[in-house]
Amino acid sequence: MTIADTERTTNLFERRQREAVAHARAVWVAVSSRPQASIRELRHMCGLGSTHAVVKALQRLEQAGYIEHVAGKSRARRVVVPCAYAHAPFERS
Repeated sequence: MTIADTERTTNLFERRQREAVAHARAVWVAVSSRPQASIRELRHMCGLGSTHAVVKALQRLEQAGYIEHVAGKSRARRVVVPCAYAHAPFERS
């Protein structure tokens, strides 16, 4: 692997990380306003191209502790940080 290949790989990785953070921010805003929304509804609200991006963003937000799933209900989510005091779940770079 050459230095140019390494730089391209690093740039691709960084771009995907930025996209993932942007998706998480968009989903955070949508789920804060409508915690009961379906994956497809969240995708439409965020303007994302796939439901997979929404699922991954929800997983990131859950791992970070910003949302919780209510046991026994597929679409029920609990927003841990109240909307009035919500801050972006990921720092801007």
